[in-house]
Amino acid sequence: MKKTYLLILSLFMTMSPLLYSQSETEAPSLNSCINGLSSSNPMDRYEAAYCLSSFKGNEKAFEALLSSLHDKDSWVRFAVLNALEDHGDSRAYPKIKNLLWGSYHPKYMEEFSLFEENFVISAIFKTLGKVGEKEAIRETFKYFKKQPDELSTAWILGWDGVKDAAQDALLVLLKDASQEELRSLYAESKDLLLAEQKTPLFGIEDKFAKQMATVFLKSSAQAPDVAAEVLSTLVNQWRNTWRKKLAESLPSQIVTLQGKLEDQGKFIGRLGQLRLVTDQGELISQVHMDVERLSELDTLRGKEVVITGTLQHRRGRSKLYPFVEDAHPLFLELTTIQEMAVERE
Repeated sequence: MKKTYLLILSLFMTMSPLLYSQSETEAPSLNSCINGLSSSNPMDRYEAAYCLSSFKGNEKAFEALLSSLHDKDSWVRFAVLNALEDHGDSRAYPKIKNLLWGSYHPKYMEEFSLFEENFVISAIFKTLGKVGEKEAIRETFKYFKKQPDELSTAWILGWDGVKDAAQDALLVLLKDASQEELRSLYAESKDLLLAEQKTPLFGIEDKFAKQMATVFLKSSAQAPDVAAEVLSTLVNQWRNTWRKKLAESLPSQIVTLQGKLEDQGKFIGRLGQLRLVTDQGELISQVHMDVERLSELDTLRGKEVVITGTLQHRRGRSKLYPFVEDAHPLFLELTTIQEMAVERE
């Protein structure tokens, strides 16, 4: 039912600006669009906001949109946010940020409509990213990590959708993030990877932990050391059900990892030929490859390497998890590998 409702909303929002433009024989004037924002009819205000998106760079249009950012109708707010995204003016950033932490603060989650959870908040994140650039990463991440004080079934259902929106926004924003930025964000949030072990909550926080892992694994090319620590946590501390959910949500995900290459040893048996470990010797990932390639890696064993491959999982028991029927151990199917450059003083 929820998916059907969201599909209908998506189709309506896609078509409504087109229908509006086709109904006009001439392009509307700037003043008529601005005046439309003062209409008592929400649909008129909605159409006026879309109209003003075509006046990019016009100061009057921009100011009119800013003044309508707190419109009482959520559909109008959605249209205003999209128009401000089209304008791309960084001066909108503070006001959109205030909207996020004002009307859409997590403490008001139970009051959000389904439309606000799935569309308005997503539009806020998208527009912040367009007009705020680097600052938007920190703000979106802060919201992503926020945990309201009072928990209820309604909050869980709403926050689940909002977390999805924040995750999607982060994956877009972090595409150009530096290694240092990712290291800093991870240092502030690594505790979320073990959230359910601290406060189990109706099976929902395992999804939050999975989303946190997803954000950093999908950003592994920029920060392979961070991705390696995330994966090590998954392998050594996550429950088998968590690993299963993550593996199923990331089919054939390509990741880049940093660590020390070692022989598997008898402990792991036939699950792979090599393994990647941390400086403390903790397993990051088993490494699988064609037997023909083993000889290529002889000179790299025992050295720090950067490795790229496809993240996969194996069903059933293993020697690593001998007492777990469905352990879902993770492993990496090797694509490329290179020795880390030694930093000289």
